[in-house]
Amino acid sequence: MRSSERLALGLTLCASQWVAAPARAEEALFRWRAPIEVRQAAAFVQLPLPVSAYGHSQQHDLQDLRIVDARGERVPFALLVPGPSAQRDAALDPAVVELLFAASPEPVGATPRGGLHFDLGGALPLVQLDLQLAAGTLVAPVQLEGRRGVDEPWRELTRQVFHHIERDATVSRSPPVQLQATVRYVRVVPDPRTAALDAAATRLAVHARLASVVFAMQGEPPFTLLAGSSDAPPSALPVSTLLPALAGERARFGQATLGAWDEVPAVVRQADAEQRRAQLRPWLLWSVLLVGVGSLGLMVWRLTRGRAR
Repeated sequence: MRSSERLALGLTLCASQWVAAPARAEEALFRWRAPIEVRQAAAFVQLPLPVSAYGHSQQHDLQDLRIVDARGERVPFALLVPGPSAQRDAALDPAVVELLFAASPEPVGATPRGGLHFDLGGALPLVQLDLQLAAGTLVAPVQLEGRRGVDEPWRELTRQVFHHIERDATVSRSPPVQLQATVRYVRVVPDPRTAALDAAATRLAVHARLASVVFAMQGEPPFTLLAGSSDAPPSALPVSTLLPALAGERARFGQATLGAWDEVPAVVRQADAEQRRAQLRPWLLWSVLLVGVGSLGLMVWRLTRGRAR
């Protein structure tokens, strides 16, 4: 093989390898991390997950969470997802948290005329929803819609008439809506025959039944919660595997809280590099094709020329 042919072949192979997506190390999968502060040590420690954990997770049902110790070794953990409570009032359920949201000033996607858009900060498992209207006498028949992500279509959650009526120094308000839905974005679409809602004076109150993480005090503290991977395999153990006697062990759980999230610099750099590679990939594919065709043409030309002699 002549030097020009070897050069063309080498260029083709190098371009092909550059175009191919590189294999990623397992430690580089998780974009976000947050420190776990153990407030009360025990054999098993319970960490209630805040809304931010749902917001930083990139997989449904928190499948991309992982706990590691100070050496980066995995720590066994399980997700405790509370089931439906016998309490009819969500406010009396200890597993339920109440959250209040203002309308988003820049809604994700088109919002119908007079509608309001709310970002809950993560795909939360809702059990109750209420629309808090401005003071005065207001009646608002609306359709409530929700979705987990911006790439999903809106789906109807329920239709409801909310009201806030002031009469003789008393206030009558509509009851909250009971529902079971996991959504991040909520859209409130008023009946077209009614006036638009006041975005500045309207609040969305939700009750969400958030999960907890229970992990074994195994390894070298401090511990860290990782999240933010679209392709990491699930890491949580079944509850029955980590805690065969959950009912008896629950009273002895230690307690922990989650600190502030920050991005893993190596993962950010890798994500930026992959984004640049994705933008250049079409041009490189054409380059590989042209180099390959040129190499083939050169070899055919040399072969034909050799035979002619």
